[in-house]
Amino acid sequence: MKPIMFTVKTKVLGLLAGTVLLFSCNKDLPVATPIVTTPSSLPTIMTLLDGANFSFLKAAVTRAGLNTALANANNIYTVFAPDNAAFIASGIPSIDVINALPAAQLNAIISYHMVGGQSYYAAGINDKFPNMYLQSTLLLQAPSAALPPGYRMPITPSRRANTIWANNIPIKQADVAAGNGVVHVVAGLVMPPDSVIAQIISRDPSYSYLLAAIARADSGYAAPNRLIDALSNAAGNFTLMAPTDLAFQQTLTFMITQALIGQGMDAATAQATATALASTPAVFSNPALYGALTATTVRGLIAYHVIGRVSASPTNSALVGRIFSVNISSTASPVNTLLVPAPNVGPVPVIIQNTAGTVTVKGMANPAAATVTIGNKHAINGVIHRINGVLFPQ
Repeated sequence: MKPIMFTVKTKVLGLLAGTVLLFSCNKDLPVATPIVTTPSSLPTIMTLLDGANFSFLKAAVTRAGLNTALANANNIYTVFAPDNAAFIASGIPSIDVINALPAAQLNAIISYHMVGGQSYYAAGINDKFPNMYLQSTLLLQAPSAALPPGYRMPITPSRRANTIWANNIPIKQADVAAGNGVVHVVAGLVMPPDSVIAQIISRDPSYSYLLAAIARADSGYAAPNRLIDALSNAAGNFTLMAPTDLAFQQTLTFMITQALIGQGMDAATAQATATALASTPAVFSNPALYGALTATTVRGLIAYHVIGRVSASPTNSALVGRIFSVNISSTASPVNTLLVPAPNVGPVPVIIQNTAGTVTVKGMANPAAATVTIGNKHAINGVIHRINGVLFPQ
């Protein structure tokens, strides 16, 4: 088959490798300075857990071996504390179940609910994007994902309107003061993720086109300058708007059909040919389409689906882009992506909006917004929102 040429709806998809892959490591983030206090008359956090509503958490903390730390008046912690109802709502119905869990597993879960070195009260929690990006006490050791030494899994508290969140878990009672910190009571367990974005999408059959597109985008690039390297970087901080296979199929079928009609093919034959070409992820590796689906074009397209905050300063967090659905405003708002069309030009944004729980995202050239069909899949290096459309910048 001779090459098929069609015009992608953008003139700014060309990217330089260095303008896309800027990584973030939480060792560059400000580390809370421990507060030096005089002895307090308030009970310690561990003493607060003697209350009837926290018997599950007390059992988990004790089995995890964290009770001594929370009882030490010289330590300072911000604790996002699930009460008994939160444990039950999260599928842990009794203390017996807690005591049957491995101590190491409980230690990881509870450590993720703790931020050491500072008391973060509700008034000090950000009410706008980018969200706070705090280091929990959970020290990650993931053999399947390269990690910088001493990497602690970040937790993302945020404040929107009258509600405070820990990641996407609501806080139902804030600012319970203790002698060694502050407790925020959460409505469910804030579970730590165990995989990076690249691992999650590679295991999900709904993303075979997305993976094929990433492979095409990475043609000619070597590690660490590939998009797959960014999505595999455990110290990154991204939000991936991930189109489903069906979204890619529909978009590519339409684009190829229009291109073939433009080249003189009748509509019915063009439709049938386009449908066949777009029917498998191999569409991205089909030599007949190389002229249109160039590595540079596809690289820009995929970068446009990754939200981040780009900073030129190596001393700052380069990417702060972990957005849960609860962080998205009811007002249509632009957020920057990794698509940087040229040096010294700002990133191209997408428009996100949360209307009564329905999250949409619109590319600058899309006539209509795509809808998030499954949101808030948490990864070590960010959040994945599944969308039913493909985004175009211009």
